[in-house]
Amino acid sequence: MRDPYCIEEDVRKRISECYLRVINDAEEQMKKVTADEEQGIQRYPSDNISIIWACHSELYQCGMAVFSAMYSLGEKIEALHPYFDISVNGLKNMYQPMFHKIEFNINNCYDALLDLISIGILLEIDDDTMKVIADGARFYHANDALVDFLLSAYDIGWEHCTGKFYLPRPYQYTKDIIRTAQEDKEEASRLLEEYVKNW
Repeated sequence: MRDPYCIEEDVRKRISECYLRVINDAEEQMKKVTADEEQGIQRYPSDNISIIWACHSELYQCGMAVFSAMYSLGEKIEALHPYFDISVNGLKNMYQPMFHKIEFNINNCYDALLDLISIGILLEIDDDTMKVIADGARFYHANDALVDFLLSAYDIGWEHCTGKFYLPRPYQYTKDIIRTAQEDKEEASRLLEEYVKNW
């Protein structure tokens, strides 16, 4: 196990009884409601488009939750890639034109967005995949200094939009790291190591 504070049995139970069930349910619900939408059938009080969007949102968030939980358990990175892909595809589908009327701010899923970007960097994903994530952050107005900093690590044309942090605690402490990284990468690495040790 990578995370000594995890209780393995509890984490495995949460993965199988919660996260994977939600992913399966969302995929099934999406198929049914998409077919209903194509046939002009409305079965639920919420409109079909909102339900389909909510399914993509669940896939986006639960994909990262499974990835993080399995990583904590010590699973091999190769086994985790499908859940990263589920999350990226969920986010990508959330900002398709058919959903543009749905009001949503990505900051409602801020932690999942930070996880997605950070893990993408650690996995050294290609620029095209990171651009999909960045497009989602841009579409949903993720105005956050930490998101800006992480996305600017890739050559995808992302520019810093703000100096403000969506969640000042605990991320405000990364401000010095971000500022230093623009001028002195070694010092920024030292500050980052110190931050991680104390966090």
